Amino acid sequence: MKKLYIVLTLILGIHALPAKQQADYRDYEQTDRACVQELYRLNHLNQTVDFVLQKKQEYGSLTKAQLGIWKVLELLNKFVDNSDPDLDLPQLVHALQTAESIRKDGYPRWLILTGLIHDCGKILSYFNEPQWAVVGDTFPVGCKFSDKRIGRTVMHYNSSSDSAI
Repeated sequence: MKKLYIVLTLILGIHALPAKQQADYRDYEQTDRACVQELYRLNHLNQTVDFVLQKKQEYGSLTKAQLGIWKVLELLNKFVDNSDPDLDLPQLVHALQTAESIRKDGYPRWLILTGLIHDCGKILSYFNEPQWAVVGDTFPVGCKFSDKRIGRTVMHYNSSSDSAI
């Protein structure tokens, strides 16, 4: 995996990001990226029970496309996740950094691979799904929302918080 990371780093020109303190990560309220707040507003407005059931019907048959993992990772190199308050680089950079961090910490190979592919679902954006539908933190629909979740200040936009499934 280390050789793969080095090769991809050289080919793609990916470099390490400056070190941050742990407390500086994942501050969704104080981010400089305005797209983060807007994404969560749209996400919470539109991720309803009806929307989820429609997407389950649309994608449940698994017939949209057949792509190998390298093609998916290649496409993710052109995708920047607007829900991430810390990173405005292509998603492949995040995948490689995650996998390398796991490798460096001595975890087993299966977990390194998991780190590499953990965001491959974002490929749905290439099927004309808006980012609010495929990125960010997920939440259950059709029930009361937790006041501890990310974006809780905009949960009132969601119309299905009282919908029983």
